Amino acid sequence: MANQRQLEILNSGVDAWNNWRRINPLEQIDLSGVGLEGVDLRRCNLRKAILGGSIVECDLRETSLQGSAIRDLVLAKCDLSNTLIDNAEITRVNAFNCSFNFGRLDGSRIDGASQFRACSFRCSSFVGARSSRVEFYRSYLKDADMRFAEFNESKFRECRSEEHTSELQS
Repeated sequence: MANQRQLEILNSGVDAWNNWRRINPLEQIDLSGVGLEGVDLRRCNLRKAILGGSIVECDLRETSLQGSAIRDLVLAKCDLSNTLIDNAEITRVNAFNCSFNFGRLDGSRIDGASQFRACSFRCSSFVGARSSRVEFYRSYLKDADMRFAEFNESKFRECRSEEHTSELQS
C-alpha cells in the first residue's frame, strides 16, 4: 500500500517532491495502489519507486522511472513522452491510449500479461529489453529501436510502423 506521507508530498507538486527526493535519496518510494487522475508529474523523480494502481490522464513527460517496480498498474490517456523507464520491472500493466514517444525502456523486463493498446512508441528505445507474454495491440512503433530486445510469447497485433501503411503481425 502507498506510503501516505510520500503521497502527500507528491500531491504538493513536482518541485516539492523532487526537493524531498534530493534530501532523502535512499528512501524507498512506495506508490502502490495509488489512484492519480489529471496530475501533472512532468520531470518527476520516481526512480526506483514501487508503483501500482491507476494513473489516468496524467502528464508524465520527462519523468524518471528508472529501476522502478511497476506492477498491477492501469495507465489511461497518459503522456509519458521522453520518460526514462530503463531497467524497470514492469508486470501486469495495462496501458490504453498512452504516448511513450521518445521514451527509453532499455534493459527493462516487461511481462506478466501486460498490454499496451493504442499506445504510441514512436522513436522509443527497447534496447536489451526482455518481454514475455506482452501484447501490443494497435500500437504505433515507427522508428522504435528494438536492438537486442527479446519478445518471448509476445504479440504485436494490428500495430503500425509507418503512417497508416504497414502492419506488424506475430
